[in-house]
Order: sequence, then C-alpha cells, then structure tokens
Amino acid sequence: MLLALSLDAVCNFPMRPAASCFATAVFVMAMAASTVAWGDIHRYEMEEPLLQIYPSSIKLTNQQRHAVLFSLARDLKVRGGQALAEFVRIALEEMAALYEAEARRSAAGAEGKFIGNRWTETTMAHAHDLYRAADGIGQHSLLDIDIDDSGEMLLLIDGRPFLLTSPVLDQPLLLDDRIIRRVCQEIACDLDLTAVEQGATRRSIVIDADWVITEGKPPEYVTTTGLRFVFHDLQRRSAKQIASLKVIKELELLAGALREAVHKGVSIDQDLLSIKSLYGSYDYRVQLNGFGDTLYIKLPELHHVPDWSTQLWPWLVARMADRPVEHQLPGDTMLSYALGP
Repeated sequence: MLLALSLDAVCNFPMRPAASCFATAVFVMAMAASTVAWGDIHRYEMEEPLLQIYPSSIKLTNQQRHAVLFSLARDLKVRGGQALAEFVRIALEEMAALYEAEARRSAAGAEGKFIGNRWTETTMAHAHDLYRAADGIGQHSLLDIDIDDSGEMLLLIDGRPFLLTSPVLDQPLLLDDRIIRRVCQEIACDLDLTAVEQGATRRSIVIDADWVITEGKPPEYVTTTGLRFVFHDLQRRSAKQIASLKVIKELELLAGALREAVHKGVSIDQDLLSIKSLYGSYDYRVQLNGFGDTLYIKLPELHHVPDWSTQLWPWLVARMADRPVEHQLPGDTMLSYALGP
C-alpha cells in the first residue's frame, strides 16, 4: 500500500536533518502523485464464457459445454468391450444417484420426514429405473454412445435410449464431473488429455491491485488495468477490498470475452447490453446487440451492480480496443449491495 505523507509528518520524525527531510518529503509526495506500489496479486480460475453468434446451434453449444466428458466417452467407445460397459454403468449410476438425492431433498419436510408427491414419486421412479438398467448390463448387452439432436449424450442399451441429464440445474457440470472422477478411478483415462481439456474450459484471471491512500483525497482501490474504486473512508477496508475483487474478476472476464467477440466481427450495442439470469441455472446471458448475438457467462456479482453498463462502458470500450485507461467508480454506492448502507 502506498501512503503519501505531508511535509510536516516527514520532518517531525525524530532526528531527521532539515535538508534530508525536505528531500525525502519531495520524493515521497512525487511518488504518491505518479505511481502505485503494486504487488498485491490475486489469481482466479473462472469458467470460460460461451459466445453464441446468431443463428446459434444449441447442439454445438451443449457439445462444447460437455467437451471433456464427450472426449472421454469417445475414447472408451473406441476401446469397446468391458471398458465401454463400465462407462455406461457408471454414467447411469451417477445419474440415478443425483435423481434419487434430488427427490429426497425436495420431498423432505421441515422435520426431515419424507413427504410424497407426484413429482417426487416420478423422480424417484426414474432413479430406480436407471439403477435397474445399470445393474442389467451384462456380457451380451448391446451398448452404444451417441449425441442426440440437442447435443446431449445418449446411452443406448439393447436399443433402449437413456438421455444423460441432471436434475441439479444450478450445477450443470456436476454429473459430468462425477462420471469423469469415477471413470478415471475405476477404469482408466488419459489424465493429461483430460487435464488439458478441463483447462480449456477455464480461464485464468490475474488481478494486480492495491490501495492508494493520498493525503487530502478519498482512498481508492486501484487495478493496473485502470479501474479505480473510490471510497468515502477506510472503514471496513477488508470488506471493501473483497467486494471490489469479486466485481473486478467478473469485469476482467467480461472485458476479455467482449474483446474476443469484437475480434470475431460481433458488434456491441451499449443500449442493449444487459445481464439476465437464466432460470434454473447459475449462468447469465448478456445480450450484445439487436441481432441475437449472446454471451453466456457467470456474473453473479456484476448482476447486482446498478446501471453497470453505463458506469463501466468507457472502461470496457478501452479494454476491447486494448487501450490504456483510468476510470473512477463510486465504490460505496456501486458495491452497496454487498457492503450494506
């Protein structure tokens, strides 16, 4: 953290010679006016945004989302035999376990007692059917793996189709992760390939930021990319820093995604730029223009910021063009949803 001291404060330090105190004060205040002592580095791994350019392909979108699992399934399908049978069995068992857990969770009353209803009974029956199908896979079962018209994985057992779906809507990749983990433990998998493909679905965000405190000015939390969150005071500084970082990492993710969209020829219309939550999901949809081009991205913090597009547009435009920028933001009001009144 950089602290700009007044001339009196420097010169009142015990045993400080007059000439030395004046030179030191000039140096400190000059540095305060021009530089920030960076060194507070924060790293985040975030899910890769997904750009859909109209007309979009739902099938392609789903295949991209499930790329790691699909790659593993293709490998085991080529191997065939016991490896393919074990993959299908594991996939059915993990899907059944999620449906069973969801049925029990939704049917539990306030005292944890099981309360039956039609949805619960149907969901539990589906789970039991999946368990039976998994148990019924034998040496002579005819097995296959395919992709349906919506881009989801289809398991075929003696000609009977089972669509690989999850009832946990707010964690769309939970089923994928559970299947991959068990397959790699119980059968085998190309761990290097899996790691590379999982990494391809993640994006690293590195934030270099620090507090700038200058005498006579409000404190600021500043990033090297030009975001300057200005606060009234340093009370609850830790909470203010945490809230700032949560928004900053989403802003950097959004700026990078918008820059890539522009490079692909997508126009960004500020008047139409909006964040909308997707029902039953923790994803958010950002409308980019009037042509239907859309960005699917996780922005749970930025979604709460009032009038975010207007406040951030100058910074986003500069970042999309890879131009340096310094942009002040009213930290207390912008982050009031997290900091409170």
